[in-house]
Amino acid sequence: MWKRKTIRKEVATYVNPTCQYSINTNQHDSINIIKTSFDLPGDIAETFVDIFDGFVHDVYNSSGVASKGGLRRVGNDLYYYYTADSRFRITEFITTGNTSGRMMLENEFWGTTFNRTDTYSGNKTVNYTYYDLKDYVTANKPNAFPDNGVKGGYYYELLGAAPTATAYGITMALMEDIKDDAITEVQQEVLNYYG
Repeated sequence: MWKRKTIRKEVATYVNPTCQYSINTNQHDSINIIKTSFDLPGDIAETFVDIFDGFVHDVYNSSGVASKGGLRRVGNDLYYYYTADSRFRITEFITTGNTSGRMMLENEFWGTTFNRTDTYSGNKTVNYTYYDLKDYVTANKPNAFPDNGVKGGYYYELLGAAPTATAYGITMALMEDIKDDAITEVQQEVLNYYG
């Protein structure tokens, strides 16, 4: 059985949006997004790199030379730059509220605890994709629809196999016997009623 969802896309533009986040040395595996000045719907797992790229601040090396720290895209990946030379790849984003979430790190972070707010300078365009529940579908083939994928303009999410009679220990022969008994019982009731 699958959830079938319609796909709805929206584009929003934010002027100088902010992202407040923290790293706690007790949680070495993630960055906590405390609050953003824009919406974080639950369906941004595929677009979080684009959304968070560019929330940066100046970091200085021991010689006083500035570079950009914060959240930056490199290729198709998003990294948190702690210093100019120390970066951590973000593997996943989990929404925890309308403007909050957690970024999971590939490697553990062993820097100091901090809480900061970074700003994206200028206009930030964010593409949102929403998956709205339409209905539930079943099929005889286990691969009739994708699990967390698109087919025929709909997004499908596999819930599991629909229960079958054999799942309850009922054989086909027993089902036929039950059907035959039911038919016989109905025929007898009709005869009794109409004489």
